[in-house]
Amino acid sequence: MGLANPGETMPLEGSDTLLPLEAHLTLSGVIIGPMVIIGLQFLLYGFYIMVFAVCMMVLKRRNKSPQRIFHFTSMISLFVLATLGLVINTALAVMQAASYFYQWAGKDNMVSEPMMLSITRVFPRVMIATTVLTMLANVLADVVLVFRCYVLWDSRKSMIIVPTTACVLSNAIGIVSMAITDSAHLSPGFALAELGGKATYLQDAYYIMNALINIVLTSMVARKIWLSGETHSQWHVTTARSLKKRYSSISSIILQSGLIYPLILVLSVPFTLCPSLAGWDVYPLLIQVAGICPTLMIVRVWLGFGGIAGTQSSSGSFTLNVSTASEGSWRSV
Repeated sequence: MGLANPGETMPLEGSDTLLPLEAHLTLSGVIIGPMVIIGLQFLLYGFYIMVFAVCMMVLKRRNKSPQRIFHFTSMISLFVLATLGLVINTALAVMQAASYFYQWAGKDNMVSEPMMLSITRVFPRVMIATTVLTMLANVLADVVLVFRCYVLWDSRKSMIIVPTTACVLSNAIGIVSMAITDSAHLSPGFALAELGGKATYLQDAYYIMNALINIVLTSMVARKIWLSGETHSQWHVTTARSLKKRYSSISSIILQSGLIYPLILVLSVPFTLCPSLAGWDVYPLLIQVAGICPTLMIVRVWLGFGGIAGTQSSSGSFTLNVSTASEGSWRSV
């Protein structure tokens, strides 16, 4: 169930699939794999609910600012997308497993054919819905990272021009691969459908590019915070060691939380290329992780270092002092 994975078409008679049907017709691909992926989705979503609740509490306690409004809106939007994605991806996995099971055992009339024909009609539309939702979540997660870089790096447009251009190019590739696959599902005779064999390679390129962009943006955020710790410690000699340690810890938190999503993106690549991994595709987890990572960053920084640089208020809100281009001046984000 990838963004543009032509191997995920319904394997009923008359459908076009680029992966051999036999690759799916195993106990692992039909039952075990889908059940494990569904279980992981619900496990991640349960964790996401807790993280999201704490994040909302943290943002409510912050002073009103454009940054607070942006994060409030984006975090809620990511959570809504993840919730819809959970429902649709679960339905998609069940329908696909039922289809494979019918092919596996249908000759013995264990599943009624009219029901499977009904699933065949609904399946392409459900798959399109999940790819669109995941694409939206990916784009929004990229926007959040670019925004954080922009704010932390003194609102210097020169620092985000290249990452932003790369994000636009990456997501354009993702949209093209999605369009090719959707055309293959809904209009097999359409011109784009004839490029179905290329969609897998476009999807893999999208995954890898998106992973690299996320690593670069996350590293830029962590680097700026670390540099601010170095600068801040020079202005507070008595607490220099403590401040450097705190800012370094925050940099580590940003890297640890931010690199989870690129890892899942990279892990998705083999599932588009190896028919033997059918049923174990981690693609449904992407929409959950896309929302968890930026939310988790806010929560982990607040839980561990809410009082950094003595800026925690009685309400429990906090700001992170980051040095600007003018030495000795500071910006709170």
